Amino acid sequence: MFQNYFKIAWRNLQPYKVFSLINLLGLKVGLTCGLLIALFIMDELSYDRYHTNADRIYRVTRSFLQKDGSVQLHLGRVAPPFGPLIKNDFKEVEKVVRLLQNTFNIRY
Repeated sequence: MFQNYFKIAWRNLQPYKVFSLINLLGLKVGLTCGLLIALFIMDELSYDRYHTNADRIYRVTRSFLQKDGSVQLHLGRVAPPFGPLIKNDFKEVEKVVRLLQNTFNIRY
């Protein structure tokens, strides 16, 4: 049955070779982009999911607000002294980890 489908498809592609090549190339590029986007989204959503207590991991960020209350700038990091301050001020925090930029040694 699939052999007949391939025969019919091949016969329909033969008379218009350039047009068929453009369509197949567009299909290939579209599928490739779609798969790459899906893989990227899956990777971003699985951030830190390999930890046993992944639902208890949080990241502290900071936002700079304009006078009208809208966000002007959103940064993904805070100053290093915030780690001990958060642990002292919030008793719900069990552990704090600070990562410094350009530092590759991570110790437990």
